[in-house]
Amino acid sequence: MNCVSCGKELPHQANFCRYCGAKQVWAASSAAPASSVAPVPAPEPLPQPTPAISQPYVATVSPQVSQPSSQVPPQVQPQVQLQIPSQQYAYQPMPVDTSSGFGYGVLGFFFPAIGLILYLVWKTDHPRRAHSAGVGALIGMIAQVVFWFVVYAVLYGAVQSMSTY
Repeated sequence: MNCVSCGKELPHQANFCRYCGAKQVWAASSAAPASSVAPVPAPEPLPQPTPAISQPYVATVSPQVSQPSSQVPPQVQPQVQLQIPSQQYAYQPMPVDTSSGFGYGVLGFFFPAIGLILYLVWKTDHPRRAHSAGVGALIGMIAQVVFWFVVYAVLYGAVQSMSTY
């Protein structure tokens, strides 16, 4: 049997030519010569959906056939080239955080540990809220130190005044 495209000899009832890759169409009777079989027309291409972006990525495949040696059939090695459009996808930044986070500052004032945790968690995603929570935690911690210093001073003074009697 011979290939209907390139004419090279093929194994009996092969579906594709190992040399050129053409699809083989055989008649019902194997006695029919290969030259009497008409080549199969190429199928019509399917309609492609329109891409969502203006310049889609395009991949082209060009087979490279290596040179045949003495009795080894050539091997087809496809080379894929990807063409990237010049205009990349539009970057859409995160919405700007415009809230001042006064409530988180108050929360950080009364619960400095929570304010510090909120500061550490939000410092990259919500910088204004993080700043408010951090400042509230810092002021709250300073206020607590001053409060306890005053309490200890008053208690120390009260204890000292009682011991003089």
